[in-house]
Amino acid sequence: MNDHASSATTKPHLIADREKREQVYAFFDRLFQQRYGTNRIRVRQLVSRDELAALSSARLRLYGQRKKYYESLFGNTCALDETDRHSYIFALFHDEQIIGTQRVTPTPHEAARHIPREQLLAFAGSGYPQNCVEFSRLIIDKTSPIRNAVDALASTAGVLVALNTHYSHYITYVKPRLQERFTQFAFDQGALHFRIPERGEHAYALFKGNLLSAVIDFFKLDCQPEQLTSIDVLMERIAHSQLAEAV
Repeated sequence: MNDHASSATTKPHLIADREKREQVYAFFDRLFQQRYGTNRIRVRQLVSRDELAALSSARLRLYGQRKKYYESLFGNTCALDETDRHSYIFALFHDEQIIGTQRVTPTPHEAARHIPREQLLAFAGSGYPQNCVEFSRLIIDKTSPIRNAVDALASTAGVLVALNTHYSHYITYVKPRLQERFTQFAFDQGALHFRIPERGEHAYALFKGNLLSAVIDFFKLDCQPEQLTSIDVLMERIAHSQLAEAV
């Protein structure tokens, strides 16, 4: 473990009680293992220094599969940064190897570095940024044996943040050509287009949405956001929904 990784910190577990946390993880493990037809995957929030060191190694490997530019996001020895310190970090594991990562960040947001403040406030709406998190740094191993692995990673992250924090909305940005891959996340209509000069001339599309609405859409639940009062209520509704589909 290098010195930077060994001293890294991030936000604590969203579910503080270990027994409860493992109960929730076990539920979603079963759900996604059934969906993907394998018992070799799991999603976890990364908190400990050893976990963050593993995250750093995974990011170096995963971003190394992309264009040369992506190496500049973190460097070539430690793929952790200051934003990680105030973020919730999630990883998708296949056996013991990280094959995907996702970062969910309260303000300050990365998008705010590239979009004029007034323009961002007008787009995001009332309550921004106090009620909003940013989903970013989503990356999946190009050699992943799991198709659509992003679903398990992003939905688990969304569930845990939506039902264990006060945040009610989210923003995220993608290249417009990738927009169709993310329709399961219940974006509001419309997008704000902007550029990141150091990444080239292509545009990015910033989307926004309601966290609980996205959870409902993803799991195809028949309820309203205000009815999801706890993670136990959500799991019960998912279980009944799954049973209904099986009948």
